[in-house]
Amino acid sequence: MDARRIAQLKQAANRLSDLFIDDVNKYVAECETYYSGGKYTDVEYAIIIHLCDVYIAVKDGNMSRDEAVEKQRELLRSE
Repeated sequence: MDARRIAQLKQAANRLSDLFIDDVNKYVAECETYYSGGKYTDVEYAIIIHLCDVYIAVKDGNMSRDEAVEKQRELLRSE
């Protein structure tokens, strides 16, 4: 996966994490749009959702940024 695509996945995950924190219903609707929109493969969609979980944990104070960086690397390596 190239750097540009990785950046797109991270951006999507960041957007979803903000939606989750602000309005879960909007988060669910956006997830459905991402999944059915055809822009992302099933693997990419799964990575987005896992990255979203990591970003939420950081934003909620349940994970340090250092931990998040390592988790992010693991997720993107497993692609």
